Amino acid sequence: MRFPGFFGRLGSDGNYFPDPEHPAQMRTGLQYMMLQNGAANGTRRTPILLFAGLPKDMNVQIKLPAFHRTTVVAECKDNKVVRLEVEPAERRRDVVLLGCPPPG
Repeated sequence: MRFPGFFGRLGSDGNYFPDPEHPAQMRTGLQYMMLQNGAANGTRRTPILLFAGLPKDMNVQIKLPAFHRTTVVAECKDNKVVRLEVEPAERRRDVVLLGCPPPG
């Protein structure tokens, strides 16, 4: 198990191995560390918050869905964004980089 903290011990929490709930919680937690959709503020546009919970020494590549039929493909390497693609392109202006600043 790569992240043993997300798995209970057999019999200690009433779960069993393989436990289908703990890996799902781990994946959801990791996704929220990479991408969060901001709260809707009465408009159709909602901010897309990227890398809010990303540790500074972690390199990642993501392809995740966001609100309003948006897909974000991004890569953070050496604490810099080296790739950022947003589909549809007009949603690019809604992206807010939090934990991994753009190069330059």
